[in-house]
Amino acid sequence: MKKNNKINNPEIYQGDKKNKHYFEGWYLRHTSEDGKNQLVIIPGVSYEKETSHAFIQIITGPPMQSHYVKFDISEFNFSKTDFSIVIGPNRFSEKGLHLEIETEEINLKADIQYGDFTRIDRSFISPNIMGYFAYLRFMECYHGLISLNHDLFGQIEINGLNVSFDQGNGYIEKDWGRSFPKKYVWLQCNNFSSDISLFSSIAHIPFLGTHFLGFISVIKIANTQYRFATYNGAKYNLSHTGKDKIHIEFSKGKNKLVIDAVNKKGPVLKAPKQGIMADVIRETLQGELNISFYKDGSLLYRGKGTNAGIEIVGF
Repeated sequence: MKKNNKINNPEIYQGDKKNKHYFEGWYLRHTSEDGKNQLVIIPGVSYEKETSHAFIQIITGPPMQSHYVKFDISEFNFSKTDFSIVIGPNRFSEKGLHLEIETEEINLKADIQYGDFTRIDRSFISPNIMGYFAYLRFMECYHGLISLNHDLFGQIEINGLNVSFDQGNGYIEKDWGRSFPKKYVWLQCNNFSSDISLFSSIAHIPFLGTHFLGFISVIKIANTQYRFATYNGAKYNLSHTGKDKIHIEFSKGKNKLVIDAVNKKGPVLKAPKQGIMADVIRETLQGELNISFYKDGSLLYRGKGTNAGIEIVGF
């Protein structure tokens, strides 16, 4: 397999031959058609000597609850050529997922099929969402945006309750490397009144003995994507406008994206530090985003997104 195949297709397992100070996890989000039910599944691996293991993190709700289920590292298997991973009896691929999870806290069975992925625009300079940074091999954390939006078909059974995700919408991203950034903002939403999907992130990035705040934001309106990023000459401004409220402006030329985010208390997730799932963060799936997008200086869209995923760490 060519090395660039992984760079151009970050959904493929990136960590072959990694055995310490390393994590990799896929973030698969599912929202029911009416927006009332959420399911986030994060399958992944943590490599660090005697603590190495595979895991599946789960967020379900409402009420929003999180679970961390460990597996022996030998139960993790992957394809070298496409997005296909297995953890115990649980399977994940571009076609969908199959879950069989039973612990003292949760009994979860699921079969959900995915429609066609909405992939980000790519080029030689930007082979994935990280732009030319994707070619560097010393970054603390790498990010892949797999699908901004796709249709869902299927249902889950959780603790005896059946929940349908037919005609719902999905989203997939992933991270891999050594550690999550020590401070970052992460926003994701594809629950707007119009055909809009949004991803934004601002993060502390160690780089060659120094550091900087890097950012990426992608908004898809109908069939057109607009990107604001450190690597394409865009600019940003972030400010707090109240408790659990932040205001962000991204601009590139005459295009501008304005976001007012309302964070809400969410469940705890485990996060990697030097490959070990030792840190804790909070993530809400019930946030709100009020956005305005200006194309060539003129307002193209203004509206509210609900069921927004939001993490604010260190800011």
